[in-house]
Amino acid sequence: MVSYKFCSKNTLGYFSLHDCRCSRMFFDGSKIVLNMEWMEVLPGHPNNPYSKAHQSKEGCIILEKPSLDKCTFLPWDDKEEPSRELPLEELDVCNFEVLRFDEEAEQNGYKLMLYGEMDIPQEGAEYAFIETVIHYCSSQEMFNELVDESWFEKEPFA
Repeated sequence: MVSYKFCSKNTLGYFSLHDCRCSRMFFDGSKIVLNMEWMEVLPGHPNNPYSKAHQSKEGCIILEKPSLDKCTFLPWDDKEEPSRELPLEELDVCNFEVLRFDEEAEQNGYKLMLYGEMDIPQEGAEYAFIETVIHYCSSQEMFNELVDESWFEKEPFA
């Protein structure tokens, strides 16, 4: 397992994961782990000393005591396969781009709505998108150095 310099708890609100890549999201028996190729760390995060969002290198998000309301794989537009539901115990998804990552506080924890696009279809690839709704009691967010201003902080986005 990778060792991380910065670790925070329940700070997902200080990350923008839109357009970030998840190399693997899996259930390990007690938690959901998201291995990220990079993350955008917003200003205000306790480990971001900058006034603008900065991109980290590889990072990891751990969702403690999860329950899965929904994990649906959606087919490519030109495919006729039906969508497919996946139970928590079988959650192990690799290589997708995060298009939506919204967290809401709940009475006993948090709810995460995640929507991602799978890698460009290859021969035989059945599904294009993954859509999940996950409830969990707490989260840990880990990363190493912040390397560059986030893409949305640069012109013409800023």
